[in-house]
Amino acid sequence: MSDPLRQRAARALHTWAGLACALVLFVVFCAGALTVFGKELDRWGAGETRPAAQADPAALEAAAAEIQRRHPELKGAFSLAVPGELGPDPVAYWQDPATGDWVFGSAGDLASGRPAAARGGLGTFFNELHHEFGLGRAGALLLGGVCLLYALALLTGAILHLPRGRRALSVAWKAPARRTWGDTHGALGLAALPLHGIFAVTGALFSLFLVLVATYDATVYRGQLAPRLDAILGTAAPAASGRPGSPLPLARLLEAASAAAPGFEPRFLRFVHAGDAAATLQILGHRPGGVAPFGQLAVAMDTGTVTDVQVPGRRDGNHALLSTLYGLHFGDFGGRTVQAAWFTFGVAGALAFLAGMGVAVEARWKRRPRQAQLMARLTVGVCGGALAGLAACFPAARLGAASLGWVFWPCLLGGVLWAGLGPLRRSLRGLAWATAAGALAIPLLSLSTHPVLAVLGAAAGALFLVLGARLPRHARNAWA
Repeated sequence: MSDPLRQRAARALHTWAGLACALVLFVVFCAGALTVFGKELDRWGAGETRPAAQADPAALEAAAAEIQRRHPELKGAFSLAVPGELGPDPVAYWQDPATGDWVFGSAGDLASGRPAAARGGLGTFFNELHHEFGLGRAGALLLGGVCLLYALALLTGAILHLPRGRRALSVAWKAPARRTWGDTHGALGLAALPLHGIFAVTGALFSLFLVLVATYDATVYRGQLAPRLDAILGTAAPAASGRPGSPLPLARLLEAASAAAPGFEPRFLRFVHAGDAAATLQILGHRPGGVAPFGQLAVAMDTGTVTDVQVPGRRDGNHALLSTLYGLHFGDFGGRTVQAAWFTFGVAGALAFLAGMGVAVEARWKRRPRQAQLMARLTVGVCGGALAGLAACFPAARLGAASLGWVFWPCLLGGVLWAGLGPLRRSLRGLAWATAAGALAIPLLSLSTHPVLAVLGAAAGALFLVLGARLPRHARNAWA
């Protein structure tokens, strides 16, 4: 294939793959950037200012025993999060055997029998939007397909832009709109190309994991993969023996884990067959250092024997690969510096998709103006509505909204409707100001308790106020 023909084929693939996934990826990247600080946002949305309590093994053990007593239907399968992970106090959670729904609540509340409210914090909602697009398992499959298109767009974009060398990273701000959009799109994409590649590949793997497992189980492993899945993904646990057990104190079990993996910090305790002679405590946590700090251990509860160790420096290739992919996708290493970098890359990625839509609109404006304006309206509606919805979730969470989905989705759909019915420039200005209103509510609700977030919210609000004010009121183009 000649170079001109290769370039034309790459351009066509890049255009159509990008158009098919850009708007969904804009929403997913914005939500993903916020998910980097999901734990902190959950605490802020709940109005929680207390520091995390010290993990008390005796209190955790008492809560676990009471949960076993009050919930025999769980058959000893439940988990506890140590203080600081899902709240300042220990949090218990499990999957309801009858409905399959996850139950979350304070360990003390659940142990005493008080009902648990569904967990729906601010960071949790952003995480669900990033992983499942708010559509549950069907949304995860949708995003898996979107990530495959994203990978194709990245590959063809690299073919188109890398031969330009340094010029591919420059932006001609005073050039015609199509050139400026194109330069911005290319520069933002190439500047973080390796990270975009990681996001595309890991996003597809995480979203389509169950499909891949089912396919391999049916075609390669002949039904033998599913029973081994727990050991492949986590740590091995024996089957229940049917005999009552005599577990050691939780403090002893944690000491055994610490001796087997010095420096390992427990974050979640997963009880398997608790109360049985074959009960296992699976401990999930971090061992600081490297890009894959996540690890797991398994301890026999009756003997204190460490039966499986999968932590940095002492794990098999499969667990090392999975932990590395997880760490690279979520920036779950390196502290605040890496979190800030991943947040910045997430925002820049969303802007790259927006700029790509700008290129497509401008390319069609002279030849197919009606198609260009339809695309422009859809772009403004989805992107502007999503930003307004994400911003509105902050004050809604702080004011106790029962479901943030009922805040975000009406904003997004309302943005699409508004952009489709009225003058587009007026819709764009209104959505910018709606986003500013949500962002400016953050400092009003948290200036005294979270000054850093208050300053960031004020800055974001001011940015969107200026954006709305500076938009020209009259223009003859697809965005008018």
